[in-house]
Amino acid sequence: MTESPDLTNCRGYRVEMAGDRIGMVVTVVPRTDRTDPSLIVHSGLVSCGLGVVPLDQIETVDHSGRRLVLHDQPVNLQQGAPSGARDRIPARA
Repeated sequence: MTESPDLTNCRGYRVEMAGDRIGMVVTVVPRTDRTDPSLIVHSGLVSCGLGVVPLDQIETVDHSGRRLVLHDQPVNLQQGAPSGARDRIPARA
């Protein structure tokens, strides 16, 4: 984005790319002297994770629809847990 959108109240916004749901905004991390502002996004339904989305990845902000559209999927949200990575939780009879 060429201009900085007002994202201070975007917690809970849906995050999409090319019409597909990527996740939901958990919080906005403000700018510090060493980092640019970014979003923490909760992704996944079955295998959940948190990822960081830099603001320069945002293509569109739709405040009325409570959604953000990204240019590209951030690298840290592209990889899920490998198959079989979770241990089974034994059920007690």
